[in-house]
Amino acid sequence: MENTQGYQLLVQTLNNLYPHTDRPITADATLDSLGLDSLAVVELFVHLNDQFQIQLDEGMADPLLTVEQMSHIVEQALNDATQRP
Repeated sequence: MENTQGYQLLVQTLNNLYPHTDRPITADATLDSLGLDSLAVVELFVHLNDQFQIQLDEGMADPLLTVEQMSHIVEQALNDATQRP
């Protein structure tokens, strides 16, 4: 799972946007435990959409998502983007 493109892009983005987090970014860490509140998670979704030209549903933005769950969402969006004409 940690070798997927979605996981790598998510961790890289989290490290770039939130370098001050004091908890290591692991698959089971929640976004909340990394210091992201509801607004920050929505901003993360928007950033990922813009940065990687994908379509994440901001209605799914939830601080209680784990990094693993979020990476699956990103991975699916990446797959969907490559299948669009």
